[in-house]
Amino acid sequence: MTLEAPRFAATAAVGLAITSMWACSPSSSPSGATADGGGTSSSGGTSSSGGTSSSGGTSSGGTSSSGGASSGATSSGGTSSSGGASSGATSSGGEPYLGTVSLGQSNLGGTETTTGLALFTKTPGAVTSTTCTQTTSGSCTLNRCELGDGGAPTEFSAGTITITGGTLSAPITLTYDASTGYSVFTSTTPIYTPGDTFNVSAVGADIAAFSGASAAAPNDIVITSPSGGTGTNLMYTIDESTDLVITWTGGSAGAQVDVNLSNLDDSSLALGASCMFDASAGTGTIPMALLTELGSFTSGYLEMFPISTASVASANAAVTITVQGTPTAGIATSP
Repeated sequence: MTLEAPRFAATAAVGLAITSMWACSPSSSPSGATADGGGTSSSGGTSSSGGTSSSGGTSSGGTSSSGGASSGATSSGGTSSSGGASSGATSSGGEPYLGTVSLGQSNLGGTETTTGLALFTKTPGAVTSTTCTQTTSGSCTLNRCELGDGGAPTEFSAGTITITGGTLSAPITLTYDASTGYSVFTSTTPIYTPGDTFNVSAVGADIAAFSGASAAAPNDIVITSPSGGTGTNLMYTIDESTDLVITWTGGSAGAQVDVNLSNLDDSSLALGASCMFDASAGTGTIPMALLTELGSFTSGYLEMFPISTASVASANAAVTITVQGTPTAGIATSP
């Protein structure tokens, strides 16, 4: 089935990561460069820690677009290092697919929200109706896609997905419908404490059966810079004439902080910078060169959140399991 706009928007937390890979043909990414995030993989190698994040994706219950894609990686049917599904990955035994199972937990304004999402599609080929370019600098990638008439990527099924672990009192079950895709789990009850892990298994369908464990759930973080004000309606002013330095406290070892800054002025473009930083470092920088390429804008979005990622391969797919914490996000402008 093909994702329709309402569901595609609702599952942006998972889908935009894969959409970025799908929309940008392999020829538009430099060999060995990161795709939408911090995880760099050498051609043909196992993906390193890091992940793909969607530029400007809206977080649903703390779940943001993350999929962890490194270009050119080859999956071999086992568990790989923390990182993400490989863009252009070749999995033994069949057609190459990409998939993400994403769990999110957030506490915004005292309201607890948890989500569970899943999305599977094929690894990208050339899409002539969409033109994308990528510029990578350090742990950040700027993606610029001219939106064509190619529509959304086709979604595939891995059969019923079962998630256990964390502080769940009962398993989460995600089921697939040919017309609407995977069901979405939502709850107002926390599903993990930092350090918890989840086990994820799928019975198999288009995507061969798989099972694997998540990385340890991350600590929530407190963003100390840039300042967007107080409360839930945050506003950020971005100065493109200098590096944008993000600082935070509370990051846990082994986790990352996913930062996405989008220029939303032109509806014909998907234009944004995505970065993946070591959460325990407490700081990360979006280079001025990428901010200059992002350009001035009056309508933008900045989102920052902790995430842990782990990769599992089925017989014909590379699957990323992500666990995300509370996002800090708001409107951004660059005068």
